[in-house]
Amino acid sequence: MPQTDQGSIAASHTPLLDLDRTEGEGASRPILSTTTVRHFPVLGLLHYLQEGVMRMMNPNTIGFFDLEKVLGRQIDKILADPGLLETVHETIYHRLLEDVERPSRKGLLADAQTFLFAGTDTTSNAMIVGFFNVLNNPSVRAKLLAELKAMRPETESPMLYDSLEKLPYLTGVVKESLRMSISVPVSLPRVLSADMDIDGISVPAGTVVGMGTSFILMNEDVFSEPEVFNPDRWIQSSLDKYLVPFSKGPRACLGMNLAWCELYLVFGNLFRKLDMEIYQTRSAISSVISYFSLLNLWA
Repeated sequence: MPQTDQGSIAASHTPLLDLDRTEGEGASRPILSTTTVRHFPVLGLLHYLQEGVMRMMNPNTIGFFDLEKVLGRQIDKILADPGLLETVHETIYHRLLEDVERPSRKGLLADAQTFLFAGTDTTSNAMIVGFFNVLNNPSVRAKLLAELKAMRPETESPMLYDSLEKLPYLTGVVKESLRMSISVPVSLPRVLSADMDIDGISVPAGTVVGMGTSFILMNEDVFSEPEVFNPDRWIQSSLDKYLVPFSKGPRACLGMNLAWCELYLVFGNLFRKLDMEIYQTRSAISSVISYFSLLNLWA
């Protein structure tokens, strides 16, 4: 690929993506369509067509429209009667709605979709990967249970986060689950602040580049046997700087502390209290290559 002007470079398993690979079975071409919209912004207005037209033109959007309706109805009920929130435990919406300059309905709807996609799929996927690998590896399970029982033999009362986060092997299980689950499989866009050489290709400052966290989390130069679930690798090691499921810096995940808390509480308490086993299959979880890139169409 020749030197580029300001544009976007997405990464899959190589620094620069060969768009021809999107012709594979079951693949769509979101990168090409978003790039087209960047150069012809008027096409972005298609998003605002009537729902019926969009459903006909692109049936894949139906689920998003339905979800938006469900969330919109819930938000409308709360806006009409904020007292409904008092029937549940305190949530972020308590804070948003009590603010003098509270967000608009559109803003609340956008927040709801962000919380749903970024705050549920990601953490739950890490739990799935963690539970599968612990249950599929008797030695890992035995070490985890021994540590949990040593901390508190009785299982009636729940263990709290401040106790669980001090357990080294459980911490290794949590970190290894985050590493192997690749919670954000798509490449995350960043703008180069200076000219760079990427795999022998000159890329100018201002270019949008993208690289998935899997390049680091599954890098065998950093993690020996990266395909193996090994909580011990995190005990007394210096690998923490390479643990980037939440990204790093000012653009890191806003909800990462909540995710850590949820993972500790779920792993720590469920493994203590329940005698679980894998249902039907013990096949290894396979990896999938993603050729999708996130772009700001209006940048």
